[in-house]
Amino acid sequence: MMLVMETPPETFRDLLAKVLSSASDRYATLPQQPVHPSPKTLKRARGALFTSLPDVGQDVQATVEHLVEDICPALANSSSPRYYGFVTGGSTPAAQLADLLTTIYDQNVQVHLPQCSIATTVEDAALRMTLDLLNLSDADWPGRTLTTGATASNLLGLACGRNFALQQLGVDVGEEGFSGKKVPVFCAGAHASIKKAASIIGIGRSNCIDVSDASDKY
Repeated sequence: MMLVMETPPETFRDLLAKVLSSASDRYATLPQQPVHPSPKTLKRARGALFTSLPDVGQDVQATVEHLVEDICPALANSSSPRYYGFVTGGSTPAAQLADLLTTIYDQNVQVHLPQCSIATTVEDAALRMTLDLLNLSDADWPGRTLTTGATASNLLGLACGRNFALQQLGVDVGEEGFSGKKVPVFCAGAHASIKKAASIIGIGRSNCIDVSDASDKY
């Protein structure tokens, strides 16, 4: 029996072709399409949603058909030239295709492993070109990274500025939290992102206390 997560190459190829065909048709007609779906389309899409978690998941073919035929028609055309809402659309054709490849290759760029993948080297090359675009010196900006968007960029920038300012006063916010105040975070076998988050918001990495039982492998 084939597991739900397993998909034969020929099935994947056919479904990818279906997705690409839908994307191509949308791209060709986007300037003429309504910016918002009709109430009838929205109602139909809502009616197609699951109301509870099924005991057995759908296979990939049913999932793709559900997305392409039910969900996609009910989405706003935020990349339309006639859309004047939030500035979240407008991705260029090159960016759309690159994003598809990004998802397919599923790289992890939180660590620099040049012997395993060129992913972080590509990221740094993009950042260097961004500096060129803004006429900024590469030497003046050795610490640089790509973020998920405006909120993450502002959060990271403010946190870096805060940490630097308080370091001048002898306070290591990232490690100890604000002024060394104890705000314990109890966790069991926590992911590294927990300590990272504690560092960013001012609780401090050292206040993350592991309470896991070493004898319990789970």
